[in-house]
Amino acid sequence: MGAMKNYLLTVLQNCSEEAFGQEAVEHAIVSGALRLTYHLPTDLHQIFDQRSACCDAPPLGETCNHAGLCRQCRNHSTFSTRYDEFIVDYRQHSRDHEAALMQSYSGLLEEILRPAPRLTKHDLASMLNPLPRQ
Repeated sequence: MGAMKNYLLTVLQNCSEEAFGQEAVEHAIVSGALRLTYHLPTDLHQIFDQRSACCDAPPLGETCNHAGLCRQCRNHSTFSTRYDEFIVDYRQHSRDHEAALMQSYSGLLEEILRPAPRLTKHDLASMLNPLPRQ
């Protein structure tokens, strides 16, 4: 168990220095979008390998600003990584979760934001000095 935990921490640290990026990769693992092989170079390759938008092939040579030639069809294409997809998916998941929380808290927020009734000096005095019981 300790070795697996250390491996997951290593993968997450290699993916991003930012908490959001690490959470996105963690979400991809938990949701099944990313299956780890427990071989670090392979796992990092499948996370960061650039794939073309046209036919999901790697680039032919270098890319510039996520654009270049597709290795399979030799057409100009844009390229992205699975890491980019994980970020987009996790951002959407976070927004959905936020919306659900806002919906569930709406009644509570209305209660909190409702104006309090005005109290007179007499009301305050009676609250501070209740009548003695008889």
